[in-house]
Amino acid sequence: MTKVTKFETIIATEQFAAESGFSEGDELWAVQRVRYLDGKALILDINYFLKEFVPGLTPEIAANSIYDYIENTLGMQIIITMRIAPSVFF
Repeated sequence: MTKVTKFETIIATEQFAAESGFSEGDELWAVQRVRYLDGKALILDINYFLKEFVPGLTPEIAANSIYDYIENTLGMQIIITMRIAPSVFF
């Protein structure tokens, strides 16, 4: 089971841009999810997506599979993902 604990739009600040690779001023989906196994929290996922490339994202989609949505609904191929330092959490 996956629970979406935050789902909001943010604008990349200068500091966030420097740490993440996004550009300052980019409009992003900021999604935080907790993944459970046998009723216990197992993984905390924090993801950022450029809104212009992932239109129509909703908390319901995020609770299932954002990557499935991107590839199978939007028809885009995911080539790379990037992990960033915890200091850029929202």
